[in-house]
Amino acid sequence: KVDANGKTVVDENGDAVLEEAYSVATGTVLTIDTKAKKLLNGDKELADISSAFTPQKVEFMKAGGSYAVVFGKKLQTFASEALGVATKLVYAASKEISHAGQGLTAVEKIFNRNAVGVLSETDLHAGSDVRVKVNIVGSQDTTGPMTCQELEAMAASTISPLVDGAYQSGCHTASVWDSKAKANIPKLMSFMNKFGLITAR
Repeated sequence: KVDANGKTVVDENGDAVLEEAYSVATGTVLTIDTKAKKLLNGDKELADISSAFTPQKVEFMKAGGSYAVVFGKKLQTFASEALGVATKLVYAASKEISHAGQGLTAVEKIFNRNAVGVLSETDLHAGSDVRVKVNIVGSQDTTGPMTCQELEAMAASTISPLVDGAYQSGCHTASVWDSKAKANIPKLMSFMNKFGLITAR
């Protein structure tokens, strides 16, 4: 909470006074009706969210997640290239957005150079939903343990030789070396190093 001058209001203990200023109360359970494409609060319709249900997202939902679709596309592309045939369109088509006469940001230049399965020959801009060939992989230490669990769940044992380089950082936890970090980070670094990543703190 702030006063008329924009200064934080404090209580008698000197702690900032918190004021709920959201239109939806904390703890409210909302429902997404995926068939009607509506956001509901109980029986009350709050918003039409049909624009969020892009063909790509609907495809992920039908598959129960993105992994099956992403790996399926990769396998299909690899097989098509190995056999020397054109890749058939069996998955949702890429969403290609292009603005004539508009320049490209650094990120847009990277994904235009590495886009996979793009039908258009024009430069693509932000908002496009396309696959991109990745040859450098980075993992940060705050999400690293989760990444290890995902790799183990997929029965992955080593990094692909198609990747030029992979790096596991320890920059976040190095500055907060508490008991949790001491217990988890050495395990993370050991796992990632055996997996084939460069590890550093």
